[in-house]
Amino acid sequence: HQYRHPYYFKLPSGYASSDIVGMGVDGENNWNFAWYKDGYVSAGTSNDLSKHRKPYRYKLPAGYTPDDIVGMAVDGENNWNFAWYKDGYVSAGTSNDLSKHRKPYRYKLPAGYTPDDIVGMAVDGENNWNFAWYRDGYASAGSSDHLSKHRVPYKVTTGR
Repeated sequence: HQYRHPYYFKLPSGYASSDIVGMGVDGENNWNFAWYKDGYVSAGTSNDLSKHRKPYRYKLPAGYTPDDIVGMAVDGENNWNFAWYKDGYVSAGTSNDLSKHRKPYRYKLPAGYTPDDIVGMAVDGENNWNFAWYRDGYASAGSSDHLSKHRVPYKVTTGR
């Protein structure tokens, strides 16, 4: 809440917030991407998720489904889109091909955490740090394959 209090956002026609499997913000152009469980992705603003691009198909790595995704993030600096999966692997690609740049590779979580604990992800492209937020109110910072490499879990204040 430091910069803005929660506000409503508009989804593409026919979608509900429960359809979203992952989101990411491209900090370079400030586009917000939302991936849906039906295999489509849209691009827009934080208050209109399809303002820039109506839903278009995305492709997952072989053997994965949208239900396997535990978190997503966009590195606007390199225009890479990351998807972390519940089997402990992460891939990197484009908004419509999630493994175009890197096929799934293993990631490491902080001690005591599992992929089911992840509730959000983000990438700071300028510093190439990846952030993970967890169900217990903690966050960590690291690389795409080592989520606490730079900073072990620390308490997050949500303002609620």
